[in-house]
Amino acid sequence: MRYGEILARGSVTPDTETFYGWPTMIRRHNGEILLTASARLDHLCPFGRIVLFRSGDGGRSWSEPQTVADGPLDDRDPSIVELPDGSLRLAWTAGLEWLRYWDERCNCTPEQTREAVAARTTLAQVLDGWGTWMAASEDGGAHWSDAWRIPIYSEYGAAVLPDGTMVAVGEENFADVADMRCGSWLKAPACARSGDGGRNWQITSRFDIGAGSKLRLSESMAARMRDGRLVAVFRNDGPGGRDLWQMVSYDAGDSWSEPRRICDGLPPHLLTLPDGGLLLSYARRDYCGGMSSVCARFSDDYGDSWSEPWVVAEDAPSPDMGYPSTVLLDDGAFLTVWYNNCRRVEASGHWNNKVPFLQYAVWRR
Repeated sequence: MRYGEILARGSVTPDTETFYGWPTMIRRHNGEILLTASARLDHLCPFGRIVLFRSGDGGRSWSEPQTVADGPLDDRDPSIVELPDGSLRLAWTAGLEWLRYWDERCNCTPEQTREAVAARTTLAQVLDGWGTWMAASEDGGAHWSDAWRIPIYSEYGAAVLPDGTMVAVGEENFADVADMRCGSWLKAPACARSGDGGRNWQITSRFDIGAGSKLRLSESMAARMRDGRLVAVFRNDGPGGRDLWQMVSYDAGDSWSEPRRICDGLPPHLLTLPDGGLLLSYARRDYCGGMSSVCARFSDDYGDSWSEPWVVAEDAPSPDMGYPSTVLLDDGAFLTVWYNNCRRVEASGHWNNKVPFLQYAVWRR
């Protein structure tokens, strides 16, 4: 294990009241950095909305959050990509997962209780709003189109091929809301491709990992390598899991290799580097009272092998943290952003409202 040279540490926003979770960040062709996250009351709650932050100075300072989507259901898990023509695509999920977990632990008002929200959420809103959504921007994110439903959820967004084709590896949506089970609207992992900027998608493959497999793959990202292969990395929550697994496609997602384990860790973010290398960012959550950490690994052979871990930060007192996203800056340093919920430190049970949720580090190896 090695430690990155930290050039700067800080928070994206000084806001300590709002829970900001699951950030995804890109650096546009013009150098501007865009960061999207879900702003909400708690980890699982009915009040999620999708927001966008901007930075023009390599992540040292950020704009106020711009609300992009705020529907009647819980909007969460956003991702953002830039297409070759400079237009943007933002995707997110909307659902009812909070119904199983919302326990009013955030000092809610009477209007925010589970019963009150459920009472005013109509069947029409569920039918019209559930699933995974995408919107487009032609002006750098200042304005967004009406959203349309897409058939697949990918935690960090689609890989964009040189011709603009989008390839998303993630979890397939059920075809109809009536197929939902226990509030979940996702099938097993799959791959989908779009040749028209994300308007229409075709499921090109479904991952058959065997009926006897203990893997429970979710929250994934794919990246295209110089030789054309796609490398996809998944979170596994199967028995004994909380680790990362990898598959490879040599035919743009029509077929995939057998899954191969990489390391312990939770959701993976992949960044292709100018020299053809690959950077994997992930979190290691400590559920035993220790500090959780943000880590990175490098590959110089298209994911065939990975370096030892580089530690970016290891000061998160709660395992409710992570989902790091990384971009490369002009000077060769890396900017990594993650969320860190210090509001309720598990070891003590006390609340700490003085630590902002979205943290960043600028670092070198």
